[in-house]
Amino acid sequence: MGRRSGLVIRIGKPDTVLMELAKAIGADTIYAHIEVSGFKVKEEEKIEAAMKEENMEVKYFWGSTLYHAQDLPFKLEDMPTKYGDFREKVKGLEVRKTIEALDQMKGLPS
Repeated sequence: MGRRSGLVIRIGKPDTVLMELAKAIGADTIYAHIEVSGFKVKEEEKIEAAMKEENMEVKYFWGSTLYHAQDLPFKLEDMPTKYGDFREKVKGLEVRKTIEALDQMKGLPS
């Protein structure tokens, strides 16, 4: 079993909590999983606004599906409704490589 380092649990509003954490560790960028639902997109907008006020950047990455939405050979609104048709259209399509994860985060607050 691999060891986990840097587990951080906070309770509160995401824009406030992330800002406090970013300041505490001296971060200038936050990486976040991009969302697609209305409520979560609104939370992202709040986080982005709070970070912008502090001259911090938010960078998003896709992780909701095996294939990145931008790599599909069709528009999302034209997605096949049957799995067999979908499988045929993505046949041979490469899956994007994942981003490198840090072995350990430095400077985490206690």
